[in-house]
Amino acid sequence: MKDNIELLEGIIANETKFVETMRHSLKEDELTILRLQNKTKALEKEVEERKQLIKEYRGHLVSLARLAHIRMKQVPSIGRQMVTNTSTTPIRLGKGI
Repeated sequence: MKDNIELLEGIIANETKFVETMRHSLKEDELTILRLQNKTKALEKEVEERKQLIKEYRGHLVSLARLAHIRMKQVPSIGRQMVTNTSTTPIRLGKGI
């Protein structure tokens, strides 16, 4: 009978250690989950900030492209004006002035 009691006490002690190990493991897992959730939130925030920056840069680039397009339209028209508004008076080459 004494052997059975010692055997049962040993089994209970081992099971208790196992349960304590599992509790400790669960607590570590919970902390890991919390850290990962915090990282996820931080990354989501960073992604949103980067999306906003991209949106701002895109708007800036679009406005620059519009300005460049307007300038490109103006430059050829000025060039054409210069060509079409040239004097039609023939230049006469003569002996020294």
